[in-house]
Amino acid sequence: MIRRTGSDFREIETTPRRLRTLLAMLAGLVLAVGLGGCASDNEADLVGLWPDPPLQPAGDINPHLWQAAMETLDFVGPWGDSDAGILITPWRILPESPGERFKIRVFFYGEEFERDTLEVVVLRDVRAGDDWEGREPEEATAAGLEAIIWQRAQQIRAAQATGSRG
Repeated sequence: MIRRTGSDFREIETTPRRLRTLLAMLAGLVLAVGLGGCASDNEADLVGLWPDPPLQPAGDINPHLWQAAMETLDFVGPWGDSDAGILITPWRILPESPGERFKIRVFFYGEEFERDTLEVVVLRDVRAGDDWEGREPEEATAAGLEAIIWQRAQQIRAAQATGSRG
């Protein structure tokens, strides 16, 4: 794959990263399908099935972006694999909107400190009787979360550069 950076182009190897991400997504899908019948509304019972993500990434992920995403998503308890470059939250229902639930996925595409190495996807379901129906992803919400993560990552990076704590 060729990526443009500024005025020049460079070739980067993305196959291992994409393969790891694909495998992580596939494992998540298998877990979701296999456990779909036993999941509760907020899936609190599944939290222990995925290991807590490390505070610092093990793979080739930018540590500032990883830490910023972890801090931003702390309120929903992300699960993650820094080797695969992914953070996933369980389905959550907000008290003010009990007929909706959401799930957040954050993908990391490299160790460069660039905004395009981060992608946030927000999934949303609405209650339909006793079942849940998928709705179009909330792109504005995803863009807002990306902006918050990026801003926090810049703060962390600046604090580390000056030797202070963010």
